[in-house]
Amino acid sequence: MCLELRKLHDDIDATTVYVTHDQQEAMSMADRIAVMNEGEILQADSPNIIYNKPKTKFVANFIGSPGMNFMPINQKINPNQNSITVAEATIDIPTQKMDQHQNKTF
Repeated sequence: MCLELRKLHDDIDATTVYVTHDQQEAMSMADRIAVMNEGEILQADSPNIIYNKPKTKFVANFIGSPGMNFMPINQKINPNQNSITVAEATIDIPTQKMDQHQNKTF
């Protein structure tokens, strides 16, 4: 059914809004996806961007099967830091960015 709906969308060349809770369905059918939590849009991007560069922990945990793993750490991470050491293992981390609206680093 997903393939038929996508084909119909492409054939009529119309903007289509499709609401689903099925991640695989959304990832396979959409040009853009909006991930919402409690009525707030957390990220609206292409499926590739949503999957590879989630903007929030909620989006990262929600997308994928199984969801992304998180590891709590008890150390401060500086904005220019590019790795952390946990149990004698060095782990590369992405560059920290400041959320201008909430003054939070993510």
